[in-house]
Amino acid sequence: MKKKICFPFFTLKALWIITLFALSATFAEESKEVQLSLISQSQPLGKNSTLLFGLHAKLAPGWKTYWRSSGGAGYGITLNWTKANNIKSAKMLWPLPKHIPTDLGIVNGYEGNVILPIIVETKDPTQPVYALVEVNMLLCDASSCLPINETLVLDFPLKQKEVSQHGKLLSEAFDKLPKVESFGRRNFDNLQIQSIKILETKGQPPTLQVIIGKRAGTFLTSDIPELFAEIKGLLVDAPSTSLSSDGSSVIYTASIYPDISRVPAPLPPGTNSVTLTINYHDTSVEVEQKLDPTTSSLNFWAGMLLVAFLGGLILNIMPCVLPVLSLKVLSVLRHGGGRRLAVRQEFLATVLGIVFSFFLLACGAILLRASGHAVGWGIQFQEPYFLIALVSILTLFAANLFGFFEFHLPHFISHMAHLTPKRENLLGSFLEGSLVTLLATPCSAPFLGTALAFALSSGVPEIISIFSAMGLGLSFPFLLIAFFPSFATRFPKPGSWMVTVKTLLGFLIIATALWLLYVLKSEIGLLSALFVGLCMVAVTFILKGARTRSRKNRRRIWVTVSSFLVIAFVLPAFIPSFISNSNLPIKRNGLWQPFEPDKISDLVAQGKTVFVSVTADWCLTCKANYLFVLGSELIVKALDASNVVAMEADWTSRSSTIASYLKSFNQFGIPFYAVYGCHSPSGKFLGQILTPQKVLSALDQEKCPVSP
Repeated sequence: MKKKICFPFFTLKALWIITLFALSATFAEESKEVQLSLISQSQPLGKNSTLLFGLHAKLAPGWKTYWRSSGGAGYGITLNWTKANNIKSAKMLWPLPKHIPTDLGIVNGYEGNVILPIIVETKDPTQPVYALVEVNMLLCDASSCLPINETLVLDFPLKQKEVSQHGKLLSEAFDKLPKVESFGRRNFDNLQIQSIKILETKGQPPTLQVIIGKRAGTFLTSDIPELFAEIKGLLVDAPSTSLSSDGSSVIYTASIYPDISRVPAPLPPGTNSVTLTINYHDTSVEVEQKLDPTTSSLNFWAGMLLVAFLGGLILNIMPCVLPVLSLKVLSVLRHGGGRRLAVRQEFLATVLGIVFSFFLLACGAILLRASGHAVGWGIQFQEPYFLIALVSILTLFAANLFGFFEFHLPHFISHMAHLTPKRENLLGSFLEGSLVTLLATPCSAPFLGTALAFALSSGVPEIISIFSAMGLGLSFPFLLIAFFPSFATRFPKPGSWMVTVKTLLGFLIIATALWLLYVLKSEIGLLSALFVGLCMVAVTFILKGARTRSRKNRRRIWVTVSSFLVIAFVLPAFIPSFISNSNLPIKRNGLWQPFEPDKISDLVAQGKTVFVSVTADWCLTCKANYLFVLGSELIVKALDASNVVAMEADWTSRSSTIASYLKSFNQFGIPFYAVYGCHSPSGKFLGQILTPQKVLSALDQEKCPVSP
């Protein structure tokens, strides 16, 4: 009987591995200019799906290869893993390169001995890994360049007990990688990014300008930080450097081209961010920063004016201005059966009041920025005296709607200004427009944040023009009625029904005043806010009896009303405040943690996804986002996951930390939401208006792979 011969499976496997290694050796011998190998850190599979590999390149003297962004010439190293087995994804990390002078200019690359770490995620951690990767790179010396295409093989068995000789090399390579930082929100060796702009000149390539300054001290010519700049899809030259006149900052300039042909061309639409790798005192960081808006393009400026107009227009349907818009509804109804000319004049006066108020806001922003103070949309709601003044104005408006008194300017003022009753009506409409503007500022609307970021990070002309455009947008409905007054005159003449309408609108104004008192509570404490509220109640009841009194008694009543208003301003300063630290988060579902921006990068490094919300009691858009999105069961469950950290910053009161944080994203208003993770370690802004799908998608995209 013949004996059946069996060829063991492990023998086939051994032959396959030997063949692959022989193939790798054959390819490796083809190039004497570089020796390539694929190395790994010792780690058995079975528990973790993430492995640490490394591409080890030993370049011959005089030869160089290129970084991911090569600079003036060449191209970076690429890896092809399509023929590998049991590998789901592989991400190569880039060590800090060098600026290498060549005949074609300065390039970004490597010389000598370099290890590029690779994070590999397996499909099935219970199965062995056979890594076969194609390496494509360009080697150059002083006179020629040589493209390299080699295949490397690494067998990673299911159980590996021996310690890899490459473990230490890989650990050192990982330690030397540039740290991914939220630059500008953390102190990196006393450095601060002051400006990132793209300058465009007709007939010349666009120029990237980066200014880095010291928070304290000055630079020396031998002590200038090394900078590598990248813009997705574009070629950025190695930057030239110069010191400012006082030595406190370094100015970097680099030409930008669409490709290695180096033919000048305009920047493609949507170019709005740059990745900077900075090396200073043997410490390197990698940061992604938004470009400062440029004012060199009239088309861009015109586009921003349109965005500002749309943002102001949308403010008309935001909850902040609805109470005061009710006054204009009353104005429309009041002109039922009236004259078209009177309608046109009063509504144009309201438009003028809105636009003029926005002009004053622009001037205030310019002055605040010039004096070094934080600038933001709605920051006046952080001032207690502003809130008390607004509550007082709304109380008087409500009392007027209830019919407790008729608003007239004092006789001596009318006489001095030669105001007729008709002109007094126009002045009242102008003041109503100003009040609409004041109550619009705590609301953020789509497009508004973009326009504000452009304005507040630009010059005086941009600030004034953008704020004026927002004013025109907010006043546009009133402007329509001014041009088509028949919309108002077609209503029936005012009658007894008008009293009911005015009473309902009065209660709406009172509700707005109560909301402002709630905001005031966070500023000056509960007891002081209650006292201000009692003063307003007293004013309302005193005015209730004003109409039935003689002129002499009415004067006394107004003196009493004025006294209560003065007391409402003065006395809270002497009442103990029970307010706690306003920067602590509002505890909702035990979910939100204190806002600590310095810890975000550490959390991301630990594999966490960080969700940041900046809110305030006076921000009604923030309240709406929480009510319909962040407070929903689905989102609460997503934010409460073990790998997610939710931080909430309360900007009800002034906070330089929060203001600086918003400015680092080129944002000047709230609500503000950002998510941090492995794909956006510097943070990704989500906009002012949230949807459940937007939040879930952002959290999923930033999810980090499981650490080894």
